[in-house]
Amino acid sequence: MDEVEPEPDTVTRRPRTKEERDQLRRALQHRYGRPTAKHEAVEPPAQPPAAPLPPTSWSSLPDEYARGIIQDQLIPAAESCYEDIAAKGAGGALTLSVAVIGDEELGGVIDRIDVNPEKTSIEGDLTECVRQSAYDMEFEPPEQGQGVVEFEFTIEFSDDEKL
Repeated sequence: MDEVEPEPDTVTRRPRTKEERDQLRRALQHRYGRPTAKHEAVEPPAQPPAAPLPPTSWSSLPDEYARGIIQDQLIPAAESCYEDIAAKGAGGALTLSVAVIGDEELGGVIDRIDVNPEKTSIEGDLTECVRQSAYDMEFEPPEQGQGVVEFEFTIEFSDDEKL
């Protein structure tokens, strides 16, 4: 039986490991002059620094696309965090502000995640578990060039229903 060779322009991407994502994040941060930092829980600055404007090639992520990434890649981990950490009957909202850094050759990874305290009603280990899990999200690269995209989303936690 003859093996079917993939078409030359077809690329199959395997999921990256955490180590590969961290290495990619550091490379992108270094390439575009963004500070590198470990994913430590830190208090957000009183006035966040203004983010550089991304080039028009990646000025925004379509809402549907970002929601799909969150639903597919983060929600299962957030549900696991909730089941493992939250007290029975606990509920509330967690709002995360996310910055994604991307490059057409390397792809897109999470650059920064901050908890929006004004829109968040839960705290502690559950918040940190979800925040750290969000660093594992990966995005398709911009079609050309590079950029940084920021967006915010809220996850509602409740024993009554799935996220």
